[in-house]
Amino acid sequence: MKLKFAVLIFLVFALALRSDCFAASTVKLSMQTDRASYQADEIIIVYGRLTVNETAIPSKLVSAEVHDPTGNSIIARTVETATSGYFSFNFSLSTQSLSGIYTVYALCSYEGSPVSNTTAFQLESPSALVVTVSVNGTSFTVGANIGIEGSVTLNGVAAKQAYAAVEIRNPENSSISVRVAQTDLNGNYRVSLKMPEDAEMGDYTVYVSASYSGLNTIASAGFELAPQKLRADINGDGSVDIIDITLVALSWGTTPGHPRWDARCDLDGNNEINIIDITLVALDFGK
Repeated sequence: MKLKFAVLIFLVFALALRSDCFAASTVKLSMQTDRASYQADEIIIVYGRLTVNETAIPSKLVSAEVHDPTGNSIIARTVETATSGYFSFNFSLSTQSLSGIYTVYALCSYEGSPVSNTTAFQLESPSALVVTVSVNGTSFTVGANIGIEGSVTLNGVAAKQAYAAVEIRNPENSSISVRVAQTDLNGNYRVSLKMPEDAEMGDYTVYVSASYSGLNTIASAGFELAPQKLRADINGDGSVDIIDITLVALSWGTTPGHPRWDARCDLDGNNEINIIDITLVALDFGK
């Protein structure tokens, strides 16, 4: 009886030993990215490790592919595991790349059997910094107050305390004024200025460059600087002379509806051309 029990114990021990000797090896291919999400043009690092029963497997080739959100393969790399079993590679995606989830596939062979794994990361939509600009008129004269305002937004949200550099360029495209403003809590900015007396007449351009959160953007608008019109310059030739006196004289004593009525000569706007209008022309005569 004791002999049979001893034989039974031996057989159990032998089977256990045989099972342990021939147990399948556990091969693992781990892999991940250094971050969960990225912006375009940022460096994306993929790393991992190849082990068998938690022991490093060196000098093995690992093939990797990166697929975009539509499933298309866009990057293929082959790397070799180091003595520690680790491997890594990096790449970047252009600003034209699709936003969404990207998948990284890795595959290698160990003792004739394939080992694989996947990981994923997200490519975020490019940050959009937008600046707007408007001018409180289209035509101004020397000395008039010119108001320039607009807003700065980042991905549609007001950019608080963003800097907006407002540059004015004359008709020759030379910079004549630069003002720096900061947006308020609603992302709005405003500056005002007056053109000097010696300013050149013609078309001016306003450029606004905004900076916020490491991003920059620009917008533009325009306005005209025109000669100041003399009230008594009835024919609009830039001077008050005998022609303007003659025009008032020809319509003297008329009111709206009269054949000789000329609304240009009603300088005081009382719907009658009389001595007041003549006096106003006389006051500006020769200007």
